[in-house]
Amino acid sequence: MGKVTYFFAQTPNAGKHPFDGKFASASADAKVSDKNVTPLSSLAGLYWFVEVPGEHKTLSTEEIAAVMDGGGRLRAISGPFPTRDAAEQSLERYWEMITNNGDD
Repeated sequence: MGKVTYFFAQTPNAGKHPFDGKFASASADAKVSDKNVTPLSSLAGLYWFVEVPGEHKTLSTEEIAAVMDGGGRLRAISGPFPTRDAAEQSLERYWEMITNNGDD
């Protein structure tokens, strides 16, 4: 599936742009000063297969920023992908993998 990506806000709604103060990292314990932290703005226009408490879905980076503004917590199971379709295919493969009972 790839690396899990965690999204966090240093200062939610810190600026005028929806990505201001928001970051992505492979570490759940990331700090903005960490070298493996990526500003969300550099991931604009990409898509992710994410886990939001209680559900799995595909979201764009812009949609992730909106969820964060609403106080939502989420993490990417896989991504980023260049298209929503590619992210949805990753979600479908994930469900096939976890529901496969070895009855091939």
